[in-house]
Amino acid sequence: MSLSEFPVLIKQILLYIKSTVESFGTFSKEPGDAFLRTLMEMLQDVVIKLQSFEETTSTDPAVENSQEGSDLFLELNEPQTIECNKEQVVVSALGSVFKHPCLEQWFLALELAALPPHSLKPVALKRLCAQLTERILSLLKISAPALDKLNHLELISGYMAAVERAALKELVERGSRPAKTHSKSFQALLSLHGYMDSSNLRELVSRLLLLPQESLICPSAEGPHSELSVYGHVALQILTECYSASSQNQNTFLTQAHLHGLGVLLLSCSSPELDAFLLQALSSKPDSARLINTDVLLRCLRRSRPDSLAVVSLLLQNSSSHRLRFEMWCEEPANMEMLSETKAFLPLINTYLKVAQREDPARPNEVQKEVLKAMKQALLSKFSQSILGNLSEDHGVHLVEAAASLIKLSADVNDIRGLINDLPDFLQKPERFERWNLVDIITEKLADSTEEQEKWRRSVVAAALKCLIASYCRSKDQTASPSDQEEGILKRLQQLLKSAEDVSVSDWNSFVKNGLKYRYCNQHFLNTLSSLLEVMHGSAEHQKELIPLSSLHLMTTSHSQFLSVILDSSEESNKYQVKEALVSLLLCLVEKCPKVCNINHFIVLLAAYGATLSTSDQKLLMLLRQYERHQVSLLKFQSLLWGPAAVEHHKTRKTLGASLWKQPSSDDVLALLKADKMVQTVLKFPQERRIIPQDGTEQLYSNDAVKNLGDLYDPCFLLPLFSAILRPECVIDCCKFVSCHALGVTVMALSSFDPNVRAAAYHVLACFYQHLEGARFREKRQLLYLMDSLKNGIPKQNQKLPFVLAVYISKVAQQMLRPEDHMYVALNRFLLSHQSLDLRRVPEFFKLFYGFDLEHKVEREWILNLLQEGISDGHSYNLCSHQSIFQVLLGFSSSPLCNEYIQVQIIKVLCQAVHVPKAVYDLTKSCGLLSWMIQVVDKKTLTQQTVSAVIDLLHTLWFTSLGEKEKKVGRNGATLSTEEEPLCLVKCLPLPLISEFLCVALAISRHLRLGVKAAQLSLFVQTLGSVLVHRGSALHVNKQADRLTLHPQPLSSTETLSLLFCWASLSHNSIILAQVQALSEKHKIKELMGLGKHRVRSKGRLTFERTRDGTASEDSKTVEQEESLLTGCRVHLSSVFVYWQPVLQLSEPPSAQPGGKLDARQLACDTTHLLTKWSLRWLVEDGYDENRTKDFLTWLEKAVIKHREIVDVLMLDPGVKADLLQLFHDTFEAPSRASTETCQFFTNIMIRLLEMRGQLPELHRVIVSACMSDQDPSRHEPGLFLLSLYIHELLSGSSSADLFLSHVTLVTRAQRKRQKGSKSTRIQTAIGAICSEIIEMKS
Repeated sequence: MSLSEFPVLIKQILLYIKSTVESFGTFSKEPGDAFLRTLMEMLQDVVIKLQSFEETTSTDPAVENSQEGSDLFLELNEPQTIECNKEQVVVSALGSVFKHPCLEQWFLALELAALPPHSLKPVALKRLCAQLTERILSLLKISAPALDKLNHLELISGYMAAVERAALKELVERGSRPAKTHSKSFQALLSLHGYMDSSNLRELVSRLLLLPQESLICPSAEGPHSELSVYGHVALQILTECYSASSQNQNTFLTQAHLHGLGVLLLSCSSPELDAFLLQALSSKPDSARLINTDVLLRCLRRSRPDSLAVVSLLLQNSSSHRLRFEMWCEEPANMEMLSETKAFLPLINTYLKVAQREDPARPNEVQKEVLKAMKQALLSKFSQSILGNLSEDHGVHLVEAAASLIKLSADVNDIRGLINDLPDFLQKPERFERWNLVDIITEKLADSTEEQEKWRRSVVAAALKCLIASYCRSKDQTASPSDQEEGILKRLQQLLKSAEDVSVSDWNSFVKNGLKYRYCNQHFLNTLSSLLEVMHGSAEHQKELIPLSSLHLMTTSHSQFLSVILDSSEESNKYQVKEALVSLLLCLVEKCPKVCNINHFIVLLAAYGATLSTSDQKLLMLLRQYERHQVSLLKFQSLLWGPAAVEHHKTRKTLGASLWKQPSSDDVLALLKADKMVQTVLKFPQERRIIPQDGTEQLYSNDAVKNLGDLYDPCFLLPLFSAILRPECVIDCCKFVSCHALGVTVMALSSFDPNVRAAAYHVLACFYQHLEGARFREKRQLLYLMDSLKNGIPKQNQKLPFVLAVYISKVAQQMLRPEDHMYVALNRFLLSHQSLDLRRVPEFFKLFYGFDLEHKVEREWILNLLQEGISDGHSYNLCSHQSIFQVLLGFSSSPLCNEYIQVQIIKVLCQAVHVPKAVYDLTKSCGLLSWMIQVVDKKTLTQQTVSAVIDLLHTLWFTSLGEKEKKVGRNGATLSTEEEPLCLVKCLPLPLISEFLCVALAISRHLRLGVKAAQLSLFVQTLGSVLVHRGSALHVNKQADRLTLHPQPLSSTETLSLLFCWASLSHNSIILAQVQALSEKHKIKELMGLGKHRVRSKGRLTFERTRDGTASEDSKTVEQEESLLTGCRVHLSSVFVYWQPVLQLSEPPSAQPGGKLDARQLACDTTHLLTKWSLRWLVEDGYDENRTKDFLTWLEKAVIKHREIVDVLMLDPGVKADLLQLFHDTFEAPSRASTETCQFFTNIMIRLLEMRGQLPELHRVIVSACMSDQDPSRHEPGLFLLSLYIHELLSGSSSADLFLSHVTLVTRAQRKRQKGSKSTRIQTAIGAICSEIIEMKS
């Protein structure tokens, strides 16, 4: 059956169903039911077949022949057409089903008491209603997921409304006496609630939870406890499923009314499912703990089930009220005894003790002190006995963590005397490493007693060595060893071991032997051993009984795994780190004991060496130099082979003897040089690398601009190597020396900052010149002339060459070997016309750039490539600037003769140049580079390559010009300086220059729709955010200096939405994309309309190409990198968005504004809503950060709170409210709690939102005035924390502050109980005074 036949078939079946229903009374009972059931089943089968339908291709030869030519062009589009047709057919067919009057009218007709016209008897009517409702419900279950996927749920909206009405009607009529089984209405509700409107469903669940208690619970058949009734189970199931879906969709379903109803249910019945749901809700929304009654905590404590105690732990972590209630519960002796006797409470005790370390001004501190004192008396001795006994695997971690927290909070040295004396003996045992968590806590407690602390340190060091020895002997297989725990002990050993006297000789020797035996491939052990050798072998007195360094070196090099580790050349991170650690150990041993140097080691070291600038190779080169310094003759290694070639040569030499013809030739040496690494070495030559160490110390070379130093050869090895193979008595293939870029690397060494490197390079060139004169090959004369030109152009001895000229000579030398290339003729023409190179100019730039030959494009590209690769330092820039090269490039780029490819090349040259600070100043001030960039971007035809190149240029230009100035700038636009630093010392760029940068950035932002990649978006957003921050700092400085400044250029809504849309499309965030697209279509934003379709098409092409090429592994790495970049992008995006503000005309009401004004006003309102929603969501997801929160609050106060209509829209969005409350909760309850100033700032904003919303309780003014009184400074912080409980409860939707008042009552009760005790601190007195004042005003 074809796709087009399905709608006809479905309509025919519906016609039969309609006729059957109309004549249902004429049938007898069984035939009528069977006939209707058969028709409904047929309809259901057809719908199922339609949804799973797949178009089959025709097998007719004639059809195949007719389509043979078109398949080539339609193979991508044809499946899309079939898919599109299928979607249309499915929507049409399901629309005809669910819009059919018969099905619409009879669905839940009996439950709604809304029967269509009929002549049926009551019994037949019930049978017809029941069967039709059941079958229609089955159809809805099958079709709803497909309609949801196709975004056509409106076809079944009438059925959803019927389900809702039927359920509400049943609650009204039978709410007080629920049935024992689900009715048809609630069966439909449980099956279809996921497709109902969330606000209606939320209201329905609230109605369920507000039913009388006897309607939600019923007596249990198995015991005295009550259990959930049918309605209770329905409410819980809907909450569980919808809450999980809302968490995934960044929405919130659980309200304050739901939590209140769940709390009542939890107090009334025993339901594991209820405990599990509450645990899930608190885990995903921790701020919900503030909305749960403290009686729930007591109920969970009495039940003592795992889920119940987990709920208690979350309540303690996130609510001050629950912490106070728990502390008052612990004060009862019976409860404290239960805590100490039951192991199930151990995780709970651990949680409380961790939370007790945070300051909580909202409750009396005296209560916590007494509880900690009682816990110390009841638990500390038992904890100590368990720790010094056999720790169980299931509770060992919680026990040690709880003991550490208890010792830190309430114990003194005398309380832990037993642990101090006996714990080192148990630390030696490798069975349970958790005990080591107590070491730092005990060390802190002994800080006042220097002698005891020193004794404790020595005992821990001895225990660490013995524990590691035992662990090594116990877990001989390194892959199965507890490496993380051993690593922690090794780090502690490095910190605590101060001298050789701290450990016994036998323990040290055993540690070294067993470590080398069983942990030879563990980099942590090898690094620790290297560092400890400095301590243990520092003085000659204690070295006699220790393992001699020569023996240690022998043990290291004769190990069975030595060769496999040292010769490993893989790039895996773990293996590379092990090799590096082993080389460091060998270097340390050789430096401390030079007598271990043996010529036989040299072969292995050369085999392990890679001649690169990687850390391990640099250390191996240092090791080879140590052998040279200690009188080891290397005469037979003058032609050095390295890597695997050294091993092969050694095998051959050992087998056949040291005959002359078996010596390695220069060709063998040059063959080891990899072309790609040599090219990279030429282009990224390490100019700061020194061949002879300064001050006797050898430093490792590093360069942040190079991603992987292992891709560069080390000139400190290559130059002596070239010198050795270019000796007069050696034979060398000069052509190969040039073709393998050896000459190029040598010439690049002439640009080194180290005079010794340059001297070595000049020596190598002199030797090569002698060999070149006697050589015979075709390109000999051109190379000789090139070297003569270079020699004639050098004015003084050991002259430093500009980097760009060194690159030029290197490229020309390669070009001399390719006579078939056009550049061969052009370059030879120049060399033959000049006797020497002018070191003050780029050779023949103007002739090559403005060439008029047929191959002028090749010449222009060649010289631009030279500039791009050669301008790397100030010397090269000055040389180009002296020739006015940059003015030429800028002028030519603006001419019609410049195509897009050349323009991108010119931009890359400029990007390379602006790494030099002087170039930034000259190009921006004298050449108008920023205005030129705007001109480039404002072209009508602009490609992604051009936009990406301009973004790179802007990023480099801005941060080079900024230099060190940003370090003096605060994050939120204010300089750090007015108070911390004199104004004259604060340096900012000139405001006009900053404004130019901003204009360029905003011009680029309009072209982000061209599809920039994640890396370019990250650079652009980072640059734009930095420009805006620095502009704020400059405005602040100018304002303080009373300078006249123009009003700053604001960001527009379109520019801001473009950035958000670009980020969302690269992140594949469908929710944000849909919201931006809807907003752009609503307001007819041309710049954003239609972008979604373009991106979907390009994504499809990219996916097809990737699948065809089979590069899935590379794509997965790229995707991971892009995700990381886009995650970091959110920080920079937020720093941009805080500088956008809505422009609203507040002088006139919206209705009085003209049409255009009203559109702009509504656009600003909608944009604010979207940015607020996005900012809150990522702030909550990314973990609490005070600086980012403060930036957002500053923007919220400026952009949102001032505008009533925006606030009204935000307060109607449940997702915004939930995220705002979560951020508010994190500000007060996060482990890294915010400062008092941030808490005050946030509280002021929340109070304004609360007052703008209205519906405040009568005590609002009393509570706010009591908590925010300025009369007593000691009441400030407690008042803020107390007020946060009140704000959170009211903004969550509560009409009264019952939970807040219950907390106030608890504080007052605890205060009165201790009035006759010891004096309270100022904060304790303050919290009590605030609560007493509120209670008095209430009464």
